[in-house]
Amino acid sequence: MLRRIILPGLASIPLLLLGCNLTFIPVSEVPTPSPKAPATQTPIPTSPPALVLGTRDNPLILALPPDTSTQAQVDSGNYLAEKILELTGYAVVTSIPDSYTALIEDLEKGNAHMAALPPFAYVHAYQLDLVQAGLATLEGDAITYGAQLIANQDAGFTSYYNAKTKTNFEDADEKTALQQFTGKHPCWTNAEFASGNTVPAGLLSRYGIETAPAVVLQSHHDVVRALRYEGFCDFGATYIDARTFPALQEEFPDVMEEIVVIWRIPNIIPYDVVSFSTRMPPGAHEEISQTILTLSRTIDGAAALQTAFGIQYLETTDDYFYTQFREDVIASGADLETLYE
Repeated sequence: MLRRIILPGLASIPLLLLGCNLTFIPVSEVPTPSPKAPATQTPIPTSPPALVLGTRDNPLILALPPDTSTQAQVDSGNYLAEKILELTGYAVVTSIPDSYTALIEDLEKGNAHMAALPPFAYVHAYQLDLVQAGLATLEGDAITYGAQLIANQDAGFTSYYNAKTKTNFEDADEKTALQQFTGKHPCWTNAEFASGNTVPAGLLSRYGIETAPAVVLQSHHDVVRALRYEGFCDFGATYIDARTFPALQEEFPDVMEEIVVIWRIPNIIPYDVVSFSTRMPPGAHEEISQTILTLSRTIDGAAALQTAFGIQYLETTDDYFYTQFREDVIASGADLETLYE
């Protein structure tokens, strides 16, 4: 006889017991399948860590002037590199670029980190965010020089310059003084002369003062000479004070009275600027600047700077100091790359 057994929870599944013996296996003894091994992943290659700049394996590069041509210059540059390593721990090697244009390219590529740049090259490199100013070079006892806007005393301009104190009048307004040149013909020097062209032209441009077409002459002394003749140009610009040039004084004994200063531009034009790459490690620019300044005050260091770079004296500086110079040069619209090749 068949017997139907209903197990709790399994009411829908009939079990037929045919008089046979059933063996029940405990759940704990039931084998479980082995887990699959995770799929093997190909490791992603990683780039080797960048070499620290300023070590022997990745030294800083001190660029010598493009016109370096003697072994004495090279030896002096290497001496400075060795002293920087000795005093700061930063490894330095030297290089000689083919031109200042090539030097700017080297700064851009990371193939130069320190250099003495002429003023226009410094402005261009600063515009490209390649350098920071660290040290100013001196000529005599000054790190900058100025310019002057001059005219014939009979040209009808009002002078805002005190010839006795050699300064502009204390209450003089720069814009008012310069507006007199609106629509007038200037005599500029070649654009490579900052005091005779780019700085005064840029200053007028920054105030929105439009002049008549300029006459471009070869030298500052030619500008002074031209202003003696009516109808050639109305005003001009020179370094301070081109009128005192001995040949001019001899040629025109009354030149100081005949050609007068209308406005004097402050001493904002630099000589060479010792500049440092913006890629240098934090703090390296300041530490090496101070080290070079210290070396310049030693007999051997001063001799090396003079031989390698033609630098006699240095003074600490920064980019802010050159703000007005940069603004005037940029406002002049000059093609900087043609001015420092």
